[in-house]
Amino acid sequence: MEYSQVQLATKPQKISNPFTRSLRVVHGTIPQALSSPAWGIDPGVNFGLTIIEDNKVLVFNGSLMQDAKPGRYGLIANRFLASIIKQFDHLGAFLVIEGAAYGAPFRQVELSEIRAGFYLAAALFPFVFASVEIKPPASIRKAVFNDGKVQAGDEWPLLNHNGADSLSMALFAAQMVSE
Repeated sequence: MEYSQVQLATKPQKISNPFTRSLRVVHGTIPQALSSPAWGIDPGVNFGLTIIEDNKVLVFNGSLMQDAKPGRYGLIANRFLASIIKQFDHLGAFLVIEGAAYGAPFRQVELSEIRAGFYLAAALFPFVFASVEIKPPASIRKAVFNDGKVQAGDEWPLLNHNGADSLSMALFAAQMVSE
């Protein structure tokens, strides 16, 4: 599926979740239904989550609840994702979580905790996820956009950059579904 085939609504809707300070969702569609759901996560205190199920696309972006204690962001990320997983009734989903960008200097320990929290939340639902993988951002961009330097936010300017990144990860997961 070509990334340019994703059709998105123009306005994000605010929604609430007890594990976030803010959360928005943009609804969209793809022209052809997937045989298995595809999920993508751009991890961080400010995160993106995309779920593609059948031909429907949901792109979330938000900010996790704040906590100054070390390691707590991972727990909050875990609880947030578990709360989202429970809202969907599907089996055999493919999930891709963005891995570390090589050479990125800022907040890597915190980001690693959050990434692990998301990963563990998905791993605790093995009946839901057929595959949970962490992939480097350049590999995802190369597979989805045919260019490792393209930024997802440039392709989908209506989306918050975390949401756009998570959409590229879900499209990468969709490629895994079709293989």
